Amino acid sequence: MSCRNTSVLYVAKPDSAFEPVFRAVPKGTQDGNGIRIIGWSPSGKKLLAEATDWAYGSDAGLNRTVLIYEVGKGLRTVAIDRSLNGRFGRECLFDYSVTRWESESAIQLLVLPQHETMDERSSCVSRQTALIYDVDKGSLKSEQP
Repeated sequence: MSCRNTSVLYVAKPDSAFEPVFRAVPKGTQDGNGIRIIGWSPSGKKLLAEATDWAYGSDAGLNRTVLIYEVGKGLRTVAIDRSLNGRFGRECLFDYSVTRWESESAIQLLVLPQHETMDERSSCVSRQTALIYDVDKGSLKSEQP
């Protein structure tokens, strides 16, 4: 028997009770999950979080879903993987982590080499690389020094 958990993201309006806005439940072999709160945007109107799921007892990597909860508009997911695969190619192995808000409409990502995998593909990322992802345009650019 494996461990199975459910993770829930709650938010509350001023003077209101907390309500769930996102729920991660076990799916198939991905029986573990979690939510990491990254922080509020500079205006305080958007909450950035990263949901992950994984298979307990496996060396397979994490699946990530980037979440943005916007006051008055609700929750949306951000398709960062599509842009990263477009930049590095589908045959490239890499890992990434969302680190912070860069501006009201852009977030910073750290792209990392991926090691220790059974996958036959190789990592085309040799060192940690900071990128900026515009969540409104769906585009990536290198972080300015």
